[in-house]
Order: sequence, then C-alpha cells, then structure tokens
Amino acid sequence: MPALQTHPAVNDDVPVQAQLPTFRRKLSPNELSYFLPSRANGANDMFLLGTIHAPEVLVTSHRLQIVWAIVRLRHPLMACRVQMELGRYDSAEFIYTPPSSPTEALRETGHSLHFHNNIPTPKFTSDFLNAPRKLSSNMLSRLDILRQKQLSAGVREYTLFLTLQHVINDGRGICNILDLVLELLAGSAQPGSVQPRTDAELYSVLEAEWTKRWGVSAPLANWDVLPRAMEDQLLTAPRTKLQQAADRVDNELLQRKYIGGQSFKRVDTKQSHTRLVQIGFDEVQTATILANCKTQRVTPANAMCGVVNVAWMRFAAAHPDLVDADPKLPMLLYTALSLRGSLKQGTATELSSDMELALGYHNVVLPAFAPTERPTKEVFWTRSREAQRQMRTFSTSPLFYNRTLVTCKERERRAKAWARIDDETAGLIPRAPKPAATAPVQPRNPTASIFPSTALLGLSQSGDTKHSFHIHRYPSIDFVDVLGGPRRGRGARFLLYSLTFRGRFSLHMFWDDASFPKGVAEEFLRLIGDGVKEFVLEDTRAKAMVIDRCGDEELTARL
Repeated sequence: MPALQTHPAVNDDVPVQAQLPTFRRKLSPNELSYFLPSRANGANDMFLLGTIHAPEVLVTSHRLQIVWAIVRLRHPLMACRVQMELGRYDSAEFIYTPPSSPTEALRETGHSLHFHNNIPTPKFTSDFLNAPRKLSSNMLSRLDILRQKQLSAGVREYTLFLTLQHVINDGRGICNILDLVLELLAGSAQPGSVQPRTDAELYSVLEAEWTKRWGVSAPLANWDVLPRAMEDQLLTAPRTKLQQAADRVDNELLQRKYIGGQSFKRVDTKQSHTRLVQIGFDEVQTATILANCKTQRVTPANAMCGVVNVAWMRFAAAHPDLVDADPKLPMLLYTALSLRGSLKQGTATELSSDMELALGYHNVVLPAFAPTERPTKEVFWTRSREAQRQMRTFSTSPLFYNRTLVTCKERERRAKAWARIDDETAGLIPRAPKPAATAPVQPRNPTASIFPSTALLGLSQSGDTKHSFHIHRYPSIDFVDVLGGPRRGRGARFLLYSLTFRGRFSLHMFWDDASFPKGVAEEFLRLIGDGVKEFVLEDTRAKAMVIDRCGDEELTARL
C-alpha cells in the first residue's frame, strides 16, 4: 500500500464561530430508567470491541482523533453530558454545545480517546466489566485502541474498544457506530476505489461535517440537533388521559400472563465478579444451524429459547438442591426488541443523527416440565416455535407501541424509586418522612400478585451482523472478531447473547460469578452448548470453540 500523507496542517482558514448555542433535551422515561441505576457503578454501560488486522499507517493516533471527532459531530449524543439536580430525577437532561471549529472538535476528543500498548484484550474486557467505571455523566462515550502483536511488516493487530452509556444507544446502534469508525478509518474517498483516504482527505471530511452544521454560512439549526427520544417518535399524537388509562389496564392484564417460577439458588454476598464465556461454531456448523432452523420455521433466536428451556429442565432434574423451582410454574425469559426501524425523526435531514436508545421489552413463558411421552427433540422444536409465536404476536399487535410506552413509564417509576433509596442511603438527599400508619389497603388488582414473575435469565439476540457491518467498505483491513455486551451489577442474572459474525454463530454468557454456587454457571453453560449440538446441529459429537473472553483459562478448561 502506498504511504499515506500523515499529520496534515490544520486549515486555519475555516472561520471560527465565537459562540454557538447550547442544546438541551430532557431524558425520556426509557432513557431515565437506564441513566439512574448507572450513576454509581456504571450498570448497563455497553461495550463493543472489534479486532482488526490493519496497516500501521492507517491506525495512527492522528487519524483516529479525526475519525472520533467526525463521529461525535454526526452523533451529538455521544458528545453530550447529562445534568441532573440531586433528588429531582425529572430534571435530568442532555446538554450539548457544538465545537467552535474543526480544530476545537479535534481538541474535544482528548478526554474520550485513549491508546494502549500490549494490553491483552481479555484483560481489558474484564476490567471494563469489573474495574471502576470509566464513563460518567460528563463522558457518555469513549474509544480505546489496543495496539497488539505485529503480524507482518507494516501490519499489526488492533482492538478498537468502544464504550457507550446505554442511555444514548442500544446493541444494534453501537454496531452502527463501530461500522462508521471503521469505514472512516479505512474506507475510500472515491466510490469503487480500494485506496483508503489520506490524512488530508480525512481531515477534509471533518471540516465539511463541521462547516455544514456550524459554519458561518450554515443555516440556523432547523433540524433535531439532539435526536428525539424513542417515545416521542413512536406515536404521532399524544395519548389522551382515557387512552392512557386503557393502556395501563391492558398492560396490567398482560403482566398477569408473565408467570415465572424457575430460578437458580443464589449466594448471599456483597462481592461481585462478572464472567463472560463464548461458545463458537465454525462456518460449516453455522450453515447447518441456519438450515435446520429454516426447516423448522424458526430463527436461531427462537431456537435459543428452546435450548435454554431444555437445558434448564435437565439442570433442575440433575441438581434439585441448586434451584428454586416450583414444578407447577413455567419458565420466564426476558428479552429486548429493537424498535430502530419504527422510529420517525420529526425534522430529520442529512444532518440529523439517528442514534438514540430504541428498545422495547418482552417476556417469553415456556413450560418447565418435560413430557415423558414425547421425544425431547420434538419438545425442543415445539417450544422454539412457541417462543416465536409469542414474540411475533407481541411485536405485531396493534397495541405494541402503546404497550412499549407503558413499559417505559413503569421502568422509569421503578428506577426513580430505587434511585431515591440509593441516594438516601448514601446521604446525598434527606430521607423522606415515614407516612403515618394507616389501615392496610387491599391491592387494586388482588390477582396480579398471586403468581411470581421470576425470570430465569435474559436473552439478547443480534442476528447476523452483516446487516450492521459493511465490511466491503473497508477492504484494506481484515475485520476478524467482534464482541459486545453490558456492564453488569452485583447479583445480576445470567444473560445469554447470540450473534452471527462473518458466517460464524456464537453464544456469549454473562454472569456474576460471586452470586451463584460454585460450578453452577459452568454446568448450565455446558448443557446449553450440548443442546445446540444435539438438537440444532444434530451431532452430539460436534466440537465447539469455548473461550473465556475475560481470560480465565481454567474456567474454559472446565467447560
């Protein structure tokens, strides 16, 4: 590859704006439900790492500084801070002041862009999950670049470790951000060319992005500088009080169906240590998984519900002393649904960002018993199809958006209640006076509390990442690995995450190792892997690659 121009002179001819307006937007209920619990230890902060093999001349600190400045200009929520008065949770708002020039945009990247030499990716991942938080209310996004081993003359392995607060994005959206970083870093300025942009061409992109938004000749901001919240985009008109009351009744009736009485026994501890283990399948195995799922008219995401169901039944039967399970009650799984394709920005233009939190929430309820008169494989596919039916029925209902808004408000209500408890305990706000004793009041819905709604675990399904990563746009680098997930809190349940990357299907299990009896996680994860081999691959002798992504080789060996 020809040498690229490096460190172009900054064009001081671009007029500087002496003063630009500051933009503010209140956090929506869904956003607030993520922001409040994240304040102390960063619960639900997201990471996405991409490992690339790239020419060293492409991955320089100067080029990445330009790239990061461009990304922050295009997606202002990443450059925002969140301000909130203590105890006044409804006051939380995003605050954004645009940079006064392209040069200032470069300078502003300094606190959120960091470079590291020879830090193993598993260690960096473990530190993100377990060490003190690096994001804050004043830094909602961050990019770390890990310089790794030399592969050949002029070519090195790098890990780009992107972190965002969940309040500004979700799993699908963070993939789009990493894709943009890679396209800017290694893409071409000319369509059809494979020659990456020079440093000068890259800086010209930064100048153009700033000038058309904030330059002297730019029109007044007549677009949504800060993208509107998901809730404001879902419905075209505000709900009347009568409609809101009907929505709440519908939600209460729906919640009664979410019965769950299956869970693992927990360890009472103040310790916490998140683990992350991956089970990976090769291209041939992945093709078989996809083909068998298609034959059975389900997606791999549906099949993972069936895999978890059978794994749980086998675990509970083999280890009754390690579970809290009512044989009369079903198994409950919780999951999130992307609403990104349903959003409609009000004054969207080419300058508008489409990066915001865009999630709805759903539960899947499956039986927790194994019929003796039917083969387990038949039960597995039946329950996978039942999971598909429940998710499809929920997401295609004409009440879907209304239910999403009610769920967001309920999540906000719970987050505020816990935030007040946390802030009072920490002495940040005075304790509220205890209410005077009164006669007990009957619950408004006595039947709503008869059955528990305990979730066994959470499922997150990204599908095939070829829809998120446009690898053909950056042919000068080899994108070899991707991994993502959330920072978890103490006592967090299992989270099973699946994706297909470059034709390879993989499962990723997160759990708090301190909160479960020794060996529980390893055994349950082994049963999940065995279920994929037995039912989806139809080959119990198949080999899968097991990797502890936090670097514990002993744990990997036990699996």
